[in-house]
Amino acid sequence: MKKFIHSVVLFSTVGLIPVIILTIGYIAFDPFKVLHDYDDFSGSFVDLNRDYVSSQFFLKNNENCHYDAFIFGSSRTLAYRTSTWLKYLPSSASPFMFDARGESVYGIYTKLKYLDEHNVPITNALILLDRDMSFDFTSDHIEFLGKKDPAISGDSRLLFQFAFFKTYFNPKFLLSYYLYKFTGKFYPFMTGYIHDIETSNVIHEKTPLTNEHAYAEAIERKLDEAPDAYYNVEKKSEFYDRGAETTASFPQIGLAHRKLLEGIKSILEKQQTNYKVVLHPLYEQVKFNPEDMKILQELFGKHLYDFSGKNDLTDKITNYYETKHFRKAVGDSILKRIYEN
Repeated sequence: MKKFIHSVVLFSTVGLIPVIILTIGYIAFDPFKVLHDYDDFSGSFVDLNRDYVSSQFFLKNNENCHYDAFIFGSSRTLAYRTSTWLKYLPSSASPFMFDARGESVYGIYTKLKYLDEHNVPITNALILLDRDMSFDFTSDHIEFLGKKDPAISGDSRLLFQFAFFKTYFNPKFLLSYYLYKFTGKFYPFMTGYIHDIETSNVIHEKTPLTNEHAYAEAIERKLDEAPDAYYNVEKKSEFYDRGAETTASFPQIGLAHRKLLEGIKSILEKQQTNYKVVLHPLYEQVKFNPEDMKILQELFGKHLYDFSGKNDLTDKITNYYETKHFRKAVGDSILKRIYEN
């Protein structure tokens, strides 16, 4: 019996050794950059949680930068340049790109709520909404890339950290991470966790104090050099035929969404913010459902600008990097239209 117990203990101990080693690696390397303090998040070959990056960057720099103008939205904020936005703002404005991957109205509301409760002035704001994702959540996201920074949202810090720790122990992530880390070689199966520093569209330069994306700059350079090769060869298969304009069949804005939208409006009005709510021009050319549009118009009135559906911005394939993201020229055009008209 003693030999049996000894064997079980020995086997259990040996079995735990890989877990202990991997856990040490997680703490030491901090692949998702959520454990240690960072002045800058650029240079990572792991796809990071953009909500956490934006939130931590704001918390670290606001005391010196005194931000008072904010852009809230999904990764499609990469089309907006704060240098362009500043043309329409007071000369004293200090802009910040407060974006997140797959941003929802829940995420926008929690950020505005945090700013308001901490007496951060919201003098100007852009609220950027997407038909295909802004109304997917009314609480925190589940997957690690969409989780909200608990320092801003007030959600559970333990659940936040657990989401990353759980992802780290996914066999696919472990293989992708350590294979790339120690060989520098990228393989297609790594997509979703890793991007190749040498060939990806990400520019690994120090993040500007406005927290703007460098991602789009890399593609713009590629388009300047060889636009035909980009659209007619590299991305040709991605740009599907859209046919005629369509309207979303089902409404998305339920009672919980409406409450969040009302909370957003309440904070903006309390702060007397000069704000614009933009419905993005997506490649899909699908208009918001009429019931959703009615709610948005009732809430935001003259502050609402609808670029969804079929129009001069969505018609041109060359206005898009791929079917999910539109180019900086489109962002510039939207800013010009909503501020000059």
